[in-house]
This record gives sequence, structure tokens and C-alpha cells, in this order.
Amino acid sequence: MTIKPTPQSLARICLPLGALTIAAGAAQQNIALALGGFALVVTGLTAVAIHVIVSAIRDTAEERRRLQEARDEVEEDRTRCIALRAGVDADEERLCRLGVQMEHDTAEQLAAERAELMAELEDKRAAIKREGFVIGLNLNDRGVIANALQPRPDAKVIHLPVGTIGSAAGQGAYSPS
Repeated sequence: MTIKPTPQSLARICLPLGALTIAAGAAQQNIALALGGFALVVTGLTAVAIHVIVSAIRDTAEERRRLQEARDEVEEDRTRCIALRAGVDADEERLCRLGVQMEHDTAEQLAAERAELMAELEDKRAAIKREGFVIGLNLNDRGVIANALQPRPDAKVIHLPVGTIGSAAGQGAYSPS
């Protein structure tokens, strides 16, 4: 089983051990032992620095918080969008129903107006027929119609020349056959 040293465990070991080695080297006036302790202290400080840097790099709490805020905002926008879409759909359905109802009402109104106009037209037509019949009776009573149907003795008949019948000079006159 291997133990993987972490910067944190390395710092926990090297700093106290280096301090003790420096103290022992100074007490014994052994420069090599003091330099070895100094190397352990530098290694421990380096491990602390690495631990701080790794923690800063790996600490994603702020990014996760911002990501969660962004997700919450997107979810709110989605919910708002769904609510607005439902409102638009309801308005569209209401407008369609209103349009169908207005079309139906307009068709009924036009049918009623048409029936009224047809009745008015029939009344006018009947009135004109009555008036024409009365005028005809009055003309008949005065003898105007009877005289118009009888040939008049002073009327003149115009006879066309026989050569022009069927020629270009007559232009439309045809021989009786």
C-alpha cells in the first residue's frame, strides 16, 4: 500500500521537523544539520504555497454559486416564458372564438337585412304592378289603349324599293320570304 503525500500532509511533516532540525543544528553548532532543517522548512513552506494554490484552483464554490444563480434565472425565464405562451395561446383561442362568433353574427345580420330588403323590393314591385294596372285601367277607360291597337286611316306605310333589298344600299334590309 502506497501513501500518496499531499501538499497538506507534507507541510505538516516538514515544517515542525525542519524547525526541530534547525534548532538541533544550532544547538550542536552543526551547519549541515541546520541547512538540512532549513531545506525541510523551505519544502514545508513550498508545500503550504502549493496547498493554497491548489485550493484556490480547485475551490469552485463561487463558480458553482454563479452557475446555480444562472440556472435559477434560466428556470425563472423558462417559467415566465411558459406562462406568457399560455397567455398568448389563451388570447389566440379567445380571438378565434370571437372571430367565429362575429362571423356567425354578421351572417345572421346580413341574412336579416337581405330578407328585409327582399320584402321591401317585393312591396315596391307589387306597388309598381298595382300602379301600372291602375294606369292601364284608366287608359283603357279613356279609350287610349283601344285606339292604339286599331289601325289609323291617316297612317302611311313606307315601301322600300325592290332593288335595294339584299344589297349593300339597304344595309340590313332583307327580302321577305
